[in-house]
Amino acid sequence: MSPIQRIEFSEKICNRDLNGYVLYSTESAWIWVGESKIDSIGLAHFPNFTMLVDGENTQREFIKSTTLRLTKTSRFTQVFFTTDIECEEGLFWKALNDNMMEKLNALNTN
Repeated sequence: MSPIQRIEFSEKICNRDLNGYVLYSTESAWIWVGESKIDSIGLAHFPNFTMLVDGENTQREFIKSTTLRLTKTSRFTQVFFTTDIECEEGLFWKALNDNMMEKLNALNTN
C-alpha cells in the first residue's frame, strides 16, 4: 500500500492566479485549486458523480464535468475535486481541466 503523497502548485490559467494541491495514493486523488477557500466539493467514481458540498455558486456543472473528466481520463478510479473558482467561461474550465490532467499524469505512485 502506498502512502498518501502531496504536491503543491501555483498556476496562471486564463489570467487567473491559482494555487492548489493534490493529495494522492494509488487509486485516489484529492485536488484543490482556487483563489481563496473551498466552496464546492465534487466526487466521482466514473460514471457516477455527487456533490459532497454544494455552495451557492453557479459552478456546479463545471465542477461536475471537470471531476468526471479527470476520473475518466486519469489512472485514478476516484477523484475528489474542490474549488472556489467562479467563472462561466467554458474555455477557462477546459484549460483548467487540461492543466490538472497533466499534473495527474505526472504523479508517481511508487
